[in-house]
Amino acid sequence: MRQLFAIAAALFLAGAISAHLLGNEGVADFAAVIAFFTLLAACLVPGARTLAPQR
Repeated sequence: MRQLFAIAAALFLAGAISAHLLGNEGVADFAAVIAFFTLLAACLVPGARTLAPQR
């Protein structure tokens, strides 16, 4: 689960960089904020092992 959030944050960050390079600053700022909070969620979510059945 943590890896999924990290991948999503990387994709949002890549979108922010490409929007910045294309000159669309509003979209770049929005994508950067979403990437930050997605990365924060990746740090706070428990690991995927907690979702496995317990024996």
